Amino acid sequence: GQWIEPVTVCRTVDPRHLARDGMASVVELRDGRLPRGRLPDGRLLCAVESCDVMPPHPNVIRQVTSDDGGKTWSTRREILYRPAKPNHMAVSPWICRLTDGTLICVFATDEDRSVPDKPGTPVRRLNMDVKYVTSTDDAEHWSTRAQTIYNGSHKSYMPGITQLRHGPHAGSMLVLFFDTKHGYLGKRGQIQQNGD
Repeated sequence: GQWIEPVTVCRTVDPRHLARDGMASVVELRDGRLPRGRLPDGRLLCAVESCDVMPPHPNVIRQVTSDDGGKTWSTRREILYRPAKPNHMAVSPWICRLTDGTLICVFATDEDRSVPDKPGTPVRRLNMDVKYVTSTDDAEHWSTRAQTIYNGSHKSYMPGITQLRHGPHAGSMLVLFFDTKHGYLGKRGQIQQNGD
């Protein structure tokens, strides 16, 4: 097979704003196994690493949706996660929909460092931990406080997540990520859902 008719998924529509949307991760918001609700079939959510429109343009996580299976995408680039501390960054998102319908987004962030990294810093010089946020209402709201998965070296990047569905660890989450000190690492465990 081949990819045909590429479409733009996420980009600023204001030419005055810096656009640096990338590292996309896509998930279906509903399928036949989940209860029918107000969401149409073919609704997709895409999380991207983006940047704040204001200098120094720290990285944030944005989200866009498609209601037609990816043929067209909303131009509303909503913030999925932005660190509360000024100029700190959230990068390299990955999203997953759990068997109970909860959405989880993992990413790397420097929000626990006293001094933020600068946008464009080479990966090996970043000071990042792996964290996550959750949504129980199909990405209309995300938990505002990110939970830490790994902060052992402060050199983590590019996490991915999946829910294990078989065997003795069924229901657990498996997070794999690159650590510039230790190579590729994995953590297995349960998520904590925030009520905020």
